[in-house]
Amino acid sequence: MQKSICSAPPSITARCLFIVLSVLSVQSAYAACEVISDEVANGQVVNGGVSDKKQVAGMSSGDNSQAVCSVFQWRIKEKASKGEAGKGEAGKGETSKNGATDNKTSEKKTITAVRVNPKHVTLHWQDASNQPYTRLSPLQSALASAGKTVLVLMNAGIYSANQQPAGLHIEQGQQLKSLNTQSGKGNFHLMPNGVFLINEKNQPSITTTAAYQRYHASGSIRLATQSGPMLVIDGKVNAQFIRNSQSLYMRNAVCITSAQQLYFVATQQPINLYDFATVLRQNDCDNALYLDGSISKLYIDGVNTLFHFHPFVGILAVTV
Repeated sequence: MQKSICSAPPSITARCLFIVLSVLSVQSAYAACEVISDEVANGQVVNGGVSDKKQVAGMSSGDNSQAVCSVFQWRIKEKASKGEAGKGEAGKGETSKNGATDNKTSEKKTITAVRVNPKHVTLHWQDASNQPYTRLSPLQSALASAGKTVLVLMNAGIYSANQQPAGLHIEQGQQLKSLNTQSGKGNFHLMPNGVFLINEKNQPSITTTAAYQRYHASGSIRLATQSGPMLVIDGKVNAQFIRNSQSLYMRNAVCITSAQQLYFVATQQPINLYDFATVLRQNDCDNALYLDGSISKLYIDGVNTLFHFHPFVGILAVTV
């Protein structure tokens, strides 16, 4: 019979259990992403610094430029000015209700941004039995069985019926779904849509679907997910978005800065596409791709839980 690690009277057992849990907590903290607080208002950093610094797995805490992952909170006070509606495509994605605008100052929005090292990022759709993972927990278990420690998980691009990616899906260098260039309704087809990819040299890129067709050869790509719309294109917010749209949802995206740093981002409050893109641009995102809304989930080890209501198809992972 296996002996319990806490074989003792009840009072001592409770203390023993506390010690065991404390050890597990230390191990988890070592594997977790570094947590950094950067508060941004109107594009200016007003409160920067380490608020809860944790050792990043396999990296020195003195230099996080190549850390596996670092967590930031981006905040902005948004003002909505009367009559400042932008462009929108009716019937091809999200537009405001009757183009309504107001002159109220909106609530303070918070976005969780995780800067990730591209060489630690993988993309997953199906398990060894060719069944979609659909949930974060089974994927975490599968990666753990393969000897990986999961630091971050996030849903990838928009999916269609029958648990199929709506567009291009490449994982481990293999194209499992081809590029989708068809027109249609919904956010995926709000132009321009785009592709997030990491090549075999672990260089990340976010590009429009049209540019992907012209310049990229799938043979040199390690992973890719297609979605839409593009939020930021070459440093500019997508002109299709309406400034004061009342289409408010939880959302997530990927972005790449001018310094070629890759971020996984997710909102903590419902937000419209224009405001979401604006916050990303104010935080130096040169190109950003919308992944999904309403169902969005960004899991960070030691910060939140794996629980989510809706199924996913593609799932991005950061592991060590």
